[in-house]
Formats: sequence, structure tokens, C-alpha cells
Amino acid sequence: MYSFSLHDNEKIIKKDHANFDSAAEKLHGALYLTTERLVFVGYVMGMEHKYLKEVSLGALTQVATARSLGLIPNALVLKTAEEEKLRFVIRRRNEWYQELMKRLKPVDRAGGLGV
Repeated sequence: MYSFSLHDNEKIIKKDHANFDSAAEKLHGALYLTTERLVFVGYVMGMEHKYLKEVSLGALTQVATARSLGLIPNALVLKTAEEEKLRFVIRRRNEWYQELMKRLKPVDRAGGLGV
């Protein structure tokens, strides 16, 4: 259902259902962490229009945890080298945070993204 192509020698490390807050709307789908990138696969308008968002791990400059609705500790906020902010609501947020931190080059570990 949630599929995407892997690059040569790329492996999936972690996957889970997630919500992605894009600029236009909130999408439900699956988030994948691979050896090379973070990939979100979701669908717009039922199962008819596939949405794919991917970012190279090398392009991530900040990783932070956040709360959805200001209360629930289940969000990850990422910032890219292009100053794009990505927000995912996901179960086991702390596991995802730790896994991302292990795989990234030195990033802002303060988590201060103002969210």
C-alpha cells in the first residue's frame, strides 16, 4: 500500500504509520527511515493520488521533539538545509528521535525549533 523505490544498497531501518503536516493539508500515511533518507508516503483524496515526500539524511540540519495540540508528546519536527520545516505526528516519537540522531551528521541537538 505505502510503497516507494529503494536505491541500490539502500535498506529500510524503521517504518511506522504517521501524519505529515504539509503546507496545504494534513496527510495520513507511512514514514520510513532508510540508510540514506527519510521518506513519507501518503495518499490524498482516498487512495487515488499518492503523495511522496523524501529528504536525504545529509540534508537534515535539526531534529526536535514536539507536542501535537500543545499537549500530546508525539511529534517530530525536522529542519532541512533549505530551511524547510517538516512535522510528523508519530507513535514512539522518542524511538524515532534516537534513531535519527544516531544516523545524522552533527546537528543542533538543542531541539530549539520554536514549536
